[in-house]
Amino acid sequence: MGRRWRKAAQAIAFGSKAQPSWHQAAKQLEWQSAQIALKREQTPYVWFDFLFEGEQRINNADPIGAVLNLAIALEAIIRTLATHNLSKERIEPVVLFVVDHANLRSILSRIRSLTFWNRDWERVTDMSGFNALMDQRDTLMHSAEVKNLYEGDLRKLYAKLKSFAYFASDFLEAKGYEPGKGAFIA
Repeated sequence: MGRRWRKAAQAIAFGSKAQPSWHQAAKQLEWQSAQIALKREQTPYVWFDFLFEGEQRINNADPIGAVLNLAIALEAIIRTLATHNLSKERIEPVVLFVVDHANLRSILSRIRSLTFWNRDWERVTDMSGFNALMDQRDTLMHSAEVKNLYEGDLRKLYAKLKSFAYFASDFLEAKGYEPGKGAFIA
């Protein structure tokens, strides 16, 4: 089966008149934040690489690449949150290894049981959308079927996952997690 998107990708240059003024301000704040992080030699969370690659795949009318990248981003976030919660306990390293290799669905379906979960997490989490993403990933990976991959749905899912990614990142940073190191700083 072929791709199902008919709409061409659209690019808007930074500062163009097509952008609303709030968009320009948001982009400027993002650049300033990136500049500060680079000066501090901070490493971004790995899921942002996959999240933004997923967005690029959506823009390039590549729904298969979009699904795979968004699914990897989601999995990285979920596994990091689970191991973060475990890191507060005295556990054997093999337990972290098991969590790292466990089926993601097992973790995703129980993430609401973690002690940090609250209404704020509930607000930024689209559990049905995240499960649908994993269903699409499984279908692609296990049977190579390309169906029901629509640009509009992927854009909505990307927006939800992006909110979740930033929320999780802020949460982990507040808890002392150091991106790229896989560990918490004392």
